[in-house]
Amino acid sequence: MFIPLSKVRTQLKKYYPVSSVQRWRVGTSRNSFLVILFKKTYVLKIYPSSKKLSIQKWISLLQKINSSQEILLHPIHEKVLIFEGFVGFMYPFFVGTHFDKVSFSSLSQKYFTFGKIVGTFDKITSSFLSLVKSNTSLLKTIRDAQRSLPYLSLNYPDLLLLMKQALDIFKQNYDGSLFRTQLIHTDLHFGNVLYSKMTGKYLIIDIDGLESDILVKEISVILSHFITSSSLKNKKILYLLKGYESVFPLTPKEKSCIPLFMISRKVGEVVWMISQYRKNKISKKELDFFLYNISFKQLRVLTSHYEELFVFFKKL
Repeated sequence: MFIPLSKVRTQLKKYYPVSSVQRWRVGTSRNSFLVILFKKTYVLKIYPSSKKLSIQKWISLLQKINSSQEILLHPIHEKVLIFEGFVGFMYPFFVGTHFDKVSFSSLSQKYFTFGKIVGTFDKITSSFLSLVKSNTSLLKTIRDAQRSLPYLSLNYPDLLLLMKQALDIFKQNYDGSLFRTQLIHTDLHFGNVLYSKMTGKYLIIDIDGLESDILVKEISVILSHFITSSSLKNKKILYLLKGYESVFPLTPKEKSCIPLFMISRKVGEVVWMISQYRKNKISKKELDFFLYNISFKQLRVLTSHYEELFVFFKKL
């Protein structure tokens, strides 16, 4: 949502004696601001007023998760901040680097470390909700992707065939299994973790998608970013999974279905980015870059090497 900076500044001063407020142009939601308060830097996240109850639940949940280990952004107030036309919350700015910019002694170590971060988060949140088995969100993603085909046909006919191939693979290989669900982040990739190499501490950010969902979707997110057509490279990438399972193991069935969940992730990204463009939240240039250089690039690998990847993960 777009709120004029002057309005944010005026409204926020009703709560805190802020020294300055500036827009922080990060992420695709464009809803973050950097705030100077008592000579310290904080981040303000804002949302439509209609999300008041959801934001309050997030605040309570974030504080509950962090009571075990402070790995998520931590609001400095217990109640949602209510402004004229929007709501929000504020948390301390974390001095760290986006994980993709952090150097390690080896790529395998970097992958293992990140996998361990994801596994630690899921282990902490595994007891927060009643465990059930479901396939609801998985099937919804596929249905939404199927509904996107007419739009792709009109605007991206060169990408339409690849999307159809991905959906066909899913239809042919998904056996209707139900999977355990719990509270997960839903979008844990390198860009959503800040890391301090000096202290080893990290902060998981962008919690907008925090919800009860299929557990194996969590690690599939980051795997879908890096999986390649090279078996040799994929062996290194599997250190992501090894790091994850060092703290929170998956079942053999969950691991064998990771290729399907990676396909689901990529077609879901396409649907989401198209929706963002149609809501005027991103430009056509941003949409084109994302589709051609990220989602469809990886989707091409997943579709052309699905059988190989299936065997690869089933053996783990």
